[in-house]
Amino acid sequence: MTAVVTGAAGFIGRHLVRALLDAGERVIGIDREPQEPQDGLTVLTADLLDRDELVHAALASADVVFHLAGCPGVRDNRPDVRQRRYRDNVL
Repeated sequence: MTAVVTGAAGFIGRHLVRALLDAGERVIGIDREPQEPQDGLTVLTADLLDRDELVHAALASADVVFHLAGCPGVRDNRPDVRQRRYRDNVL
């Protein structure tokens, strides 16, 4: 099985990637932040909104997608938080 994990460099994403790799699955991790290379993990450093061909190909080849990318932080009160949440959680 090929699993794609968006938000793979985040706290939950990292743990899910590790669990999938430990279970012997092939994993493609997509995140805007760099990820540590691991055996069995294909790393894509990309923004999902950039229409990257590698991201498109990864999603098209996936048996399952765990979509964990988003803008967390309910206590975030920076001035642009609404724009970031809309961009990352809706678009």
